[in-house]
Amino acid sequence: MKRKWFSVLDLAVLLTVLALSLGGFLWLRTRERAESVSVFCGDECVFTLAFEDVEEPVSHTLQTERGTLTLLIEKDGVCVTDAACPDGVCARTGKIARAGESIVCAPLGVVVVLSGDGTVDGVTG
Repeated sequence: MKRKWFSVLDLAVLLTVLALSLGGFLWLRTRERAESVSVFCGDECVFTLAFEDVEEPVSHTLQTERGTLTLLIEKDGVCVTDAACPDGVCARTGKIARAGESIVCAPLGVVVVLSGDGTVDGVTG
């Protein structure tokens, strides 16, 4: 007996996965641009800067107890350019620009969070 490549159930599962993937992609692309960046070192907010106040790229170096981290803040986003951490995941994250996105450097205890008007996360509801 010859077996079919796809059954009706296989096709239904495939279409469902594709629809969910496309929906997630579109949701991520339509999120609003961030209005401000906040940088936390431990539990303390080191600074907050509105993107509308950024005229030209600003390089900001944070000195923590565990090392240094350098941020590049531009009008259209933020990225970590240099970090004295062993893995460098924060530097490889790349530029973030949408409300709700964040960069975390766990070894240095630094968190960079972008916020915008009307952002709601799972914690605040």
